[in-house]
Amino acid sequence: AALAGSWIYSSMLPWLLLAPAGGFLLVGPRCGLAWTGAAFVGVWWAYFAGTAAGAGPSGFSGSHPAIRAINLSAMLSIFTAVSLTFVRQQDRAVRDMRLASEAKSQFLAAMSHEIRTPLNGVLGMAQLLLETNQTGRQRELAETIRSSGVTLLTLLNEILDLSRIEAGRVEIAQVDFDPRELFAELQ
Repeated sequence: AALAGSWIYSSMLPWLLLAPAGGFLLVGPRCGLAWTGAAFVGVWWAYFAGTAAGAGPSGFSGSHPAIRAINLSAMLSIFTAVSLTFVRQQDRAVRDMRLASEAKSQFLAAMSHEIRTPLNGVLGMAQLLLETNQTGRQRELAETIRSSGVTLLTLLNEILDLSRIEAGRVEIAQVDFDPRELFAELQ
């Protein structure tokens, strides 16, 4: 009520407060200070333009071009601030996802290497054991050790291949295999 009839039209007041506050909260202190300065410059320009035209400060209304320009610029600044904040959040999320994917790939490569080394030792010992004289039951157990080790080694290699695919380093290898032997191992 104190501002009724005043040259600061009531529709102008929210934007004078919201534009700097929105800019400060959404984009940062520099944006808030810039819009605070712009709001004060706009108010003073509107005041002096009205005084120079002879209308005086009380001649301003909500339809005055200066007030409409300030309202429009404040709305555009808030829209810009929200858009910039959204784009920054999206860029940060994409960057974080890439870093997490790279870390996962490095972890999988390191772990598969750490597991593969002792597994190759177990497979070598199983092969040496199979080359010795054994009873039927001992041979069956040694063959189970070797077969399980080969299956585990294949699984580790597939995990490593998956991490290579995710990292964009795909290597295609041509490998001979016997389908009958593959099906026999599955039974």
